[in-house]
Amino acid sequence: MINIWKRDGRNSIKGKIGILFLIGIFTTFSSIDLSEFFNVRIPFPKNMNADEFISYVYVILAIFVIVLAISLVSMLIAAPFNLSKHYVYLKVSRGEKVRFVDAFYGFKDYGSAVKLYFMTNLYIFLWSCLFIVPGVIAGYKYSFAFYHLADNKGASTRDCINRSEEITYGFKKELFALDLSFIGWNLLTILTLGILSIWVSPYYQASHASAYIDLSNDDCIEAIAS
Repeated sequence: MINIWKRDGRNSIKGKIGILFLIGIFTTFSSIDLSEFFNVRIPFPKNMNADEFISYVYVILAIFVIVLAISLVSMLIAAPFNLSKHYVYLKVSRGEKVRFVDAFYGFKDYGSAVKLYFMTNLYIFLWSCLFIVPGVIAGYKYSFAFYHLADNKGASTRDCINRSEEITYGFKKELFALDLSFIGWNLLTILTLGILSIWVSPYYQASHASAYIDLSNDDCIEAIAS
């Protein structure tokens, strides 16, 4: 199954690396969490008097508000581009023509993209608070939510999440194994100073899109359910 997803992924990106590279650069840099640039640590001074302590608290609160605001802005930018990325690779996997304008598709369903982005990340964060493993499992559980939204414009956040849970049920190990199979490619990407990512990144994304298309088949879901 994994080999089939990867084979389909490789075949689907042939002749499309150039446009996928351009779209990838645009959507990736547009989705960077800007709050990471403000990840500063303020040492706790010793022997503070009351006034100094109050000033210290105000500084901490101000930094917290700034980082929170920047994270919110980052989310508002990242969400539609994340939807665009999933939309693009669904088109690629289905043999459809991809255009650079597809990088902006997410803005056509902006509200749905932002709500889904927020809720999936919130759920993953909450599961991660329990332990690392539940967080990883949650990541795979909700990994197809954006594909469903890209496939069904205007779908509700609950529908996308439920559909992703339904599709990935019984296949989380396979999806994890799919990710593990790219470790060698990721190491080669590091050795080539990122140059190989021009091909590896589309290959990876297309393989996952292929997995979604395969597993979202109703016959496949019914077979697992039975």
